[in-house]
Amino acid sequence: MWRHPADPGDAHGSLLLPLPLICAAAPGSVLVLYAGNAGAFTDLAADLSWALGLPLSAFTLDQHTHKHHPADKAIPSGLVVFSLINQALGVLIAWGRTHEQAHDELRRQATDTRSDLPTAAAAIIESIGPGPGPRLGLN
Repeated sequence: MWRHPADPGDAHGSLLLPLPLICAAAPGSVLVLYAGNAGAFTDLAADLSWALGLPLSAFTLDQHTHKHHPADKAIPSGLVVFSLINQALGVLIAWGRTHEQAHDELRRQATDTRSDLPTAAAAIIESIGPGPGPRLGLN
């Protein structure tokens, strides 16, 4: 299970995959994977390069961490917040909500707890914890 790190600097390794090179995705679409250890994706990048017939230079390793962008460390980026909210929506959808119901539930959680959307999203993500099922009683 992925957790939203208390300190975004917890991620020391990353792999950027340019999606249009491997699937039908919009130009500029990417997938960035994060790991706690620098170099964690070196073998994966090499395997993907070989399997997909792409040059290794098509993949970007370990360049998307706060080690490389120290000024960003103090302020969560919009992308981090956007990702957090989307993960919470994914949890709610996995629990049987429609996309619209998931948005409504996230807003309701924020209102009920007098918090903002990212805080409510983090609570939903944390509620899944280890093991099956939610702990928020949303089902």
